[in-house]
Amino acid sequence: MRRWSWLGAVAVLTAQPSLAQECEARFADSVANVVVANAQIGARQITQEAFSVPLENEGDAPCEAQIRISRVDGTATPAPLQYFLRSGAVMLTVQSSETAPVNSQGNVLIPQVPAGASRYPVPFELAIPTGWGIASGEYREQLELQLLDLTGQPIDTMFLNLTVGIPNAVEMRIFGPTGVGAVASIDLGQIDSRTSSESEPVALRVWSTSPYVLAFRSEQGGRMLHENGSDTIDYRLTMGDRPVNLSGVSEFMFPTHTQSAGDVFSLRFSAGPVQARAGDYQDRLMITVTAI
Repeated sequence: MRRWSWLGAVAVLTAQPSLAQECEARFADSVANVVVANAQIGARQITQEAFSVPLENEGDAPCEAQIRISRVDGTATPAPLQYFLRSGAVMLTVQSSETAPVNSQGNVLIPQVPAGASRYPVPFELAIPTGWGIASGEYREQLELQLLDLTGQPIDTMFLNLTVGIPNAVEMRIFGPTGVGAVASIDLGQIDSRTSSESEPVALRVWSTSPYVLAFRSEQGGRMLHENGSDTIDYRLTMGDRPVNLSGVSEFMFPTHTQSAGDVFSLRFSAGPVQARAGDYQDRLMITVTAI
């Protein structure tokens, strides 16, 4: 009897399916602070502060994303502060509320969040108009930043706390017959025993971010001294309809900050009638302004 045997081979085929690459972008921090400690104040002044918001991507693929920025209701103290945000050359839109409808206009577009990134910086610049008209103090506001995918779906959220310090600052200019700036001299003209003399109008303009004090001090105590001796002639000064006492230091306090145009005061000098030795008489008047 013949026996037959058969040997066969069984092949087992296996395959490892390739895994799809994914991006897992999110904010590296949940809260960040931007502090402008001492803003620069002046006409048409803009105070700028650069900062960055870091992202991370624990996935194995890069991806595009966008950041939406909105104010958080009720966090602006003591009052809303005007400011602008940009990223690179793009001016951003800060939504009026975190509940405002989602749209892509004015968002930060991020072309690529690299795979494996731990703190990939997205640059920003805060620009604050700090010209005259702003009140001194510390301004605070909280912004909500939403990380969105390109379809507008939220991925992550963080908060950005803004703190801006506006210092007490003051500036004064004199506008008179000799132009803008420091008035070199005020001429009262001819004075005699029968007539008085009054100067041309002089205007004083003050800008201040806080309450302030105007002070007047005459070197001769409200008298003009003869060029060659001790003879004097009394003169008078009014600021608007208020007389200024020049026998000592005369101070006027103003309890609020000025608007952008400043506060304007009209100064008038007068003297006589008087009987005195012929010649030229003069005095030096110091006017100072101090923010308080």
